[in-house]
Amino acid sequence: ANSDSGCLVIRITEEEDLRSDWCRELCCWINHHYAAANIPVLNWVSIPCTGGSAWNRLNWAKGSEKTRRKIARHVEDFQRMWQQFVYIAEWARKVGNYIAIEWPKSCAYWRAECVTSNLGLWQLATTMFDGCAYELRSRDGLPMRKEWRVDTNCDELVKVLSKRCACTMPHARIQHDDTKKTESYTPRIVEAI
Repeated sequence: ANSDSGCLVIRITEEEDLRSDWCRELCCWINHHYAAANIPVLNWVSIPCTGGSAWNRLNWAKGSEKTRRKIARHVEDFQRMWQQFVYIAEWARKVGNYIAIEWPKSCAYWRAECVTSNLGLWQLATTMFDGCAYELRSRDGLPMRKEWRVDTNCDELVKVLSKRCACTMPHARIQHDDTKKTESYTPRIVEAI
């Protein structure tokens, strides 16, 4: 948990498991408890985008039955986590707290009906930013231009997470070992949040 900025930020990781009812209830309790103490809470969700990756269209078409089952499991996990987040987000909004949803700009989940219907209902602002503008670098030190998208009801996040590429040097291709690095936030992104 981090509350240095006057806003409580709590990370829900794989260990807490957003798919669980226990985790959902904990998040709702935190929102209620801190709202009662006039401490705003940011409910930041970054559900793994594996099932929504652009590569999955190709992998589904050319892959084996085993590959398709694996992709289907990723999508099922997303649907369960999204369902839990919707419950948390509704609770957070009811008590005046913030929500933020983050995926790569190209993630297919942004176009999923279950997501688009809630984004419209919640009237969130969209911001996009490039990893290289927040010091995302390859193992060779070259900038990597991963494009992120965040939808939120927190105006401050829209302001601080809006930097776009201004690089004058070539970018590294996001592949192999560097792909894993793009799953995490740089210290500059964490500072902004």
